[in-house]
Amino acid sequence: MVTIPLVIAPAQAQQSYPLVCRGGGGLSIVNTGNNNVRINFRAAAGSAPQGLQPGECSWQDRAFRSGEPTVICDTSARAVQYVSKLVQSNEYATLQVFNNNQGCMQANAPILNDPPVLNVPAGIPAAVQFRPDLNQVWQSNYGNINWLEGWYGTRTNTIAITSQGWDSSRNAYVVQGRWGRTNNSSNTGSFEMVFDTACSFTGGFSRDSGRTGGSWNGSCQ
Repeated sequence: MVTIPLVIAPAQAQQSYPLVCRGGGGLSIVNTGNNNVRINFRAAAGSAPQGLQPGECSWQDRAFRSGEPTVICDTSARAVQYVSKLVQSNEYATLQVFNNNQGCMQANAPILNDPPVLNVPAGIPAAVQFRPDLNQVWQSNYGNINWLEGWYGTRTNTIAITSQGWDSSRNAYVVQGRWGRTNNSSNTGSFEMVFDTACSFTGGFSRDSGRTGGSWNGSCQ
């Protein structure tokens, strides 16, 4: 007798989507045992970039549909990476989830960095809110800017962010900081970059020595 091995095809992986949640509010985190947690939230009225109230979650490209679960199910080991954010109303977490058709948005990937939403200031349309991704290398008229490594152009040109955030008076994301030269301690100054979109900025810099500064512009790659 010839035995033919039975080959069982693996289950097709579920397509997951980014779900953005804002902490605080009525959001609750329940340990259900067996190293699992359930996170109960409210569905926001619109998409995440349109703004989230404390305790709300939403998709990046649309609002929740009727009948979609407002519960996230995850493992305790993965949830520990982000639950500290979900107890603070000024913090956000983004999860990769899919509807498991059993009453849960099942998380299946670690949290994503740099959620693309900000706390929406009063009186400013939520649709204009954004935050530039300063984890990547940007291009500028003074060479590439390596934000995370703290240099631009060449490694002798240093850059350090001292403040950043949404400026409601200018409807723009503003980054301010200091620049300098490691090979010339007297060549230093401050800068301001105004991001009118999530992928471009204009601005200028000054010199501590009193010499004339200049303009700065750039874009994400």
